[in-house]
Amino acid sequence: SNKAIRGAFRVVSFTAAKLDELGSMRAFRSHRGRWDFEPYGISIDRDFLISIGAREVIYGDDAAWRSLPASSRPLFQLVNDGSTDWRIEQEWRVISDIDLSQVPAENAFVFVPSEAEARHVARISRWPVAVVDPQT
Repeated sequence: SNKAIRGAFRVVSFTAAKLDELGSMRAFRSHRGRWDFEPYGISIDRDFLISIGAREVIYGDDAAWRSLPASSRPLFQLVNDGSTDWRIEQEWRVISDIDLSQVPAENAFVFVPSEAEARHVARISRWPVAVVDPQT
């Protein structure tokens, strides 16, 4: 959703955090009515993402936002909203959408929290499936 993106730009967000860090980053965001960092996801190779235009988020304050050229504003994230330092997300963004059918099988994998789910997802996924303990 672009609701949480200043300027309402359409972006796809990723984290550069390690898989074993995701469990500790999981938090309920009451103002958004959802959890951040669910124990399910797709990991896409950073070099592939860069090749389709992904760039690191620019963390800053209101003055930084005003100083950015229009082309960089979709990459902006307020560094701290008073309760959260968003740099913990180590966010990268692709401006617009990503066509997942264009992501080669060798450039991604799906992660799930249990072996049973891995077996189920493996039957329908074109990418490898890995189990990641959500408690780590």
